[in-house]
Amino acid sequence: MKRELHTIYIKHDGQFKTLSKIALSQLILKIVYLKGDGTLMRQIEAELSTVLSSPVSKIDIEDAIRVLIKARKLNVKSNRHFIHNDYKDDLKREVESNKNLLTKVLDKYFSKAESKKQNIEDWFNDTVICFFEKYSFEWFQQIAFKGKNGSNIVPNVHEILNNNLLNNLSIVEADKDWLKSQFIKFIDSEDADDNLLFWYYGISMFSSRLITARNYADGITIEMFKDSKFILDTNILMILDLEEHELSNSLKSLETIFKQLNITPVYFNITRDEYLRAMDWRRKETINVFNNFNLSVLKSSDCAFIQTALRRGCQNGEDVSRMFTGLMAMPSIFSGDLPIINQCRLVNVYL
Repeated sequence: MKRELHTIYIKHDGQFKTLSKIALSQLILKIVYLKGDGTLMRQIEAELSTVLSSPVSKIDIEDAIRVLIKARKLNVKSNRHFIHNDYKDDLKREVESNKNLLTKVLDKYFSKAESKKQNIEDWFNDTVICFFEKYSFEWFQQIAFKGKNGSNIVPNVHEILNNNLLNNLSIVEADKDWLKSQFIKFIDSEDADDNLLFWYYGISMFSSRLITARNYADGITIEMFKDSKFILDTNILMILDLEEHELSNSLKSLETIFKQLNITPVYFNITRDEYLRAMDWRRKETINVFNNFNLSVLKSSDCAFIQTALRRGCQNGEDVSRMFTGLMAMPSIFSGDLPIINQCRLVNVYL
C-alpha cells in the first residue's frame, strides 16, 4: 500500500487549521479507502508508519478521525473505520481520475517500451516517489514562487534514475537508457496533463513530509493565506470557462475558499500574451477536428475543448469559431462571481 499512499492524490479537508493535520487526514482517508473492508485503528497506525519518517501520536490520529467523522467522510462501526456513504462516490471518482491520468501519461511517454506495462508503471511510480522523497520541499518552494522548473531543480536527477534502474530486473535492459530520457521529458514538459500528474504526486509526497516536520508545518496555518494573491498561469486560465473540464467542480470549491480567505486571483500581462497565443492554437486545432471527424469520434474524445463545444451545440468548424470568440477574451471571473484582476505591476509578489 505504500506506493499508493504516496501517489494517489485526494483533496485536502479544509476544516483543519494546520497543514500537517490536513495532510494527516488525507493519508487516513486513503488508508481506509484502500483497505476497503473496514479498518482498525492499529491498521491505520501500521500503514502510517510505512510512509512517515517518525511516529504520529495516537491523539493526533484520533483528532483527525473525529473531524473526518463530523465532516461525514468517515464513519465507525464495531471499531472499524469506513468511508462514509455520502463521500464514497466522490472519493472513488477522484481515485479513478488519478488512475486515468496516470494511464494517459504512461501511454504518451512509455508505450513503446519492451518491458511489461505493469513493470513500467511500478518503475515510474517508484522513481517519482524517490524524486520527491529527496526534493519535495525544494519542489514546493519552486512551484510556490517561480512555477515548475522541471529537472533543473534536481542536480543529480540522472543519479536517481540510474539507481532505480540499475538492479531492476523487471525492466528490459534495452529499455533503460530510453526510459531515463523519457522520464526527463516528462519532468520538463509544459503539457497540462503532465503538469497535473506531477502536481498530484508532488503534493501527496509533500503532505507526508509535512506530518513529521511539525516545527515547520504547524507554523503554516490557513490564516497565513488570508488577504493574499493567487497567481494564475496560462494552463489555469485556459480551463476556467470550460464547463466540461474535469477540474470544473474543483474550481468552484476553490473559489469558495478564496472568498473565505479574501484571496484575489490575478494574472500578469505576459501571461495574457501567452494565453492568447495558446488559445489561438487551440482554436485552430479544434476547428480542424470538427471539420474532419464525425460526431461519434468527437463524442469519444477526452479533450475538454471538444466536449465543451459539443455541450454548447457546436456542429462544425464555424460553430467552434464562434465559441472561441468568447474564449479568446481573458476570463474576468474565476468560477462563479469572483473577479480576476490583471496585476500589471509586480507588487509584493515573488516570481
